[in-house]
Amino acid sequence: MISYVRGILTEKEINYAIVDVGGVGYRVYIPVLDYSNLPQINEEVKIHTYLYVKEDIMKLYGSLEKKTMNIFEMLISVSGIGPKVAIGMLSAMYFENIVKAIIEEDADALSKCPGIGKKTAQKVILELKDKFKNYQVIQQVCNLTNNFCTSINCEAIEALQCLGYSKKVADDIVTKVTKDKDNTNLADIVKSALKELAK
Repeated sequence: MISYVRGILTEKEINYAIVDVGGVGYRVYIPVLDYSNLPQINEEVKIHTYLYVKEDIMKLYGSLEKKTMNIFEMLISVSGIGPKVAIGMLSAMYFENIVKAIIEEDADALSKCPGIGKKTAQKVILELKDKFKNYQVIQQVCNLTNNFCTSINCEAIEALQCLGYSKKVADDIVTKVTKDKDNTNLADIVKSALKELAK
């Protein structure tokens, strides 16, 4: 498995980048949303990657964000979702919005992605929602070890930070959604926080 490539960016297009690593050019297919964040040509770049191998096909898919690739790998674990469709989803929606749609079981949002119909969107939700609710997805997205906070609120704040929100925003929104509420579980806090942030 090629986990990432680091080298000189020699070419970039809306959906792929070519990186020169020691004289070898690697073509990496990226989400469209990553294009504007690529450095200038002839500058160094690091792209987190997933090597897709099937019969006589070998393709590298990647993103500047490791957490985006974690979501990519979860998406292609769903039956019927190949790497092209997964990268298309991540081109249409930021990874945190895909997380939000799955947590909220919003099939309509997912079905707006290219190649994703309503039935496929429902399948994605069905096959991945339990991983999100059990916090497994947040752990994989953040690559956390055993450094979790002891309180549920603190875990929720860490989870939101891992999804790209600043600590201050995460602190404020978790405080807001948990105010005057007892025995709220982690999944409910994160779900409520994402709803508030989407307003």
